[in-house]
Amino acid sequence: MDQPAPQNEPDVYLSIEPISGKVHAVFESGFFLKFDDLSALREYCCTLLAEANRLENHLASMGTSKRKTPEVPKRYAKKAIKEWELEIELPAADPANDKNGGKDHEDNLNG
Repeated sequence: MDQPAPQNEPDVYLSIEPISGKVHAVFESGFFLKFDDLSALREYCCTLLAEANRLENHLASMGTSKRKTPEVPKRYAKKAIKEWELEIELPAADPANDKNGGKDHEDNLNG
């Protein structure tokens, strides 16, 4: 049973000029490439494949992060949460109305 060709890969027809030996690659879309010989065609194909691989690797590297984000140490996280809880429990000190200039508030934060 014949399998249909993939939609994104055009059919290519190769022909060789009998006198010059030049190789013609004609795509189904009408696009035409001419090579000096089969060796030049193979070199072109290898270069094209290498570039496709390079592009694929570049796109894959863009999708993954190369650096890991450092985690917040648990000890620091607990301290930060405790300070935040104290901050929201205490009314905000207004240095203009406070004789100590907010020192009482800072002392509560520092323990």
